[in-house]
Amino acid sequence: MILILLYREYGYDYRLFIYSLLTILLVEITFIDLTQKIIPDRLNILVGIVGGINVLINIRSGLGYILACLVFGIIFLLIAIVTNGGIGGGDIKLIAPLGLIIGFYPMIIVVIYTFVIGAIFSIIALVSKRANLSTRVALAPYISISTIMYILIGNILIDIIANIPNIYT
Repeated sequence: MILILLYREYGYDYRLFIYSLLTILLVEITFIDLTQKIIPDRLNILVGIVGGINVLINIRSGLGYILACLVFGIIFLLIAIVTNGGIGGGDIKLIAPLGLIIGFYPMIIVVIYTFVIGAIFSIIALVSKRANLSTRVALAPYISISTIMYILIGNILIDIIANIPNIYT
């Protein structure tokens, strides 16, 4: 279904190929992380290869993609260090090559979506007593959902939130 939506959004553009490969990888990563709490390096390497292909196709703006890879990889590494492993190494190795595919500014949106969606699901798990504060949460599913959401609908959610009238004025 997602691949059909990608086709409707991008037609026969190179992005259909890149995003289709990425989506297939993200779905596999999601199921593995949910069941085993690990992201196999081979899958992160494949995401990196797809990212490398994207950078080569977009060679003129390649620096922005490389910057996204480095900046967000480092940010997630720092979060992992500060939280003493709150974010796993697989998540760091996933977020970095995603920057090679979607670029710097879109990565900001993806990270915001990731933490908001992750927080919503974590609160639901806590309230329903399916988790407690020490429960380890797989982050890759939220990264995957957020990335696919961005690829399909871009900034629409941010635009909707920004245009909600302020009831306090």
